[in-house]
Amino acid sequence: MNDKLALWTPEYKKNSNFNSNFDYRKTVETFAATSEIIEKERYFYNGEKFNVDLDGRGLLIKVNPNKFLDIQLGDFIPFQQFQLVLDGLQNGVVDVGIDVNLKDCKIVRYDNSFDLRISNSYNSYLPIISLLLPKTRKRKQQKNIIENTLYYGNRSNCLSVYDKAAEQKLPNNWLRMELRHLKVRNLELSSINEKRYLEYRKSDKQKIMNLVFSNEPIALKDHLLSRFLYLIENESRANQLVKKFGIYCIIELDKNYSIGDYLLVRRGDKNYYRNYKIRTMMEKSKLLPEQLIYYYNELKELLKQSA
Repeated sequence: MNDKLALWTPEYKKNSNFNSNFDYRKTVETFAATSEIIEKERYFYNGEKFNVDLDGRGLLIKVNPNKFLDIQLGDFIPFQQFQLVLDGLQNGVVDVGIDVNLKDCKIVRYDNSFDLRISNSYNSYLPIISLLLPKTRKRKQQKNIIENTLYYGNRSNCLSVYDKAAEQKLPNNWLRMELRHLKVRNLELSSINEKRYLEYRKSDKQKIMNLVFSNEPIALKDHLLSRFLYLIENESRANQLVKKFGIYCIIELDKNYSIGDYLLVRRGDKNYYRNYKIRTMMEKSKLLPEQLIYYYNELKELLKQSA
């Protein structure tokens, strides 16, 4: 819960500071099934430390504890500091015009992020990242930042990996792994004590380990890699795939590494998604050129060591 945190409650009152701090927006939408015209009113406050949205359903408060406390990359927010965020948020929401008790709020979203100080540029890790999290998207406000994502749990949860140094324009190399819980249900803010706070973070860290590092890849030695390339008719294209993706799947490979029937695929090939056998074998046998194994193991070890 050290990153984005969203709280919701239907219980609130406006106070005397409301009109001077909140902006108003009215939208008109047409419900296609019935052609019914629906008017929606929204009041909102966008501040440096937190945001507040108010509509007919309730009050939504968004805060980023890392930014609220100006936490340095790689530092962990202990529970005592998390409490300081909530205390500051409580006072801040009242000051801008809303009387509310945060203890009555439900957590509807929370993120846990892990910042890894990597040894090389972020681009060096892209072949590994693209393998483990094949979906990519660009930031709406930052088109130069590309996130690799992996959704699970009916898309209610998302693991995102991106270049944190590029996002914050830092000289050092930082990679962020961020586990986002986008549709949290039945989680009262008042139920979060120190034990549960630490358990949620530990659980998210283990979830990332399971999602990303559950299958150990096999290192392709240089001499073995050349044998694979020899089997491919268009060797120039094969070299391009190795350079860009660095990932192979061999259907049959015996204990002595002699090559039997084989099939070469990469993520993104339509056959990968169509053929269950290919997909299953690829998950079991992640074969990487030797130089990429180093980056894979480095990321795994950095995540283990992170707080």
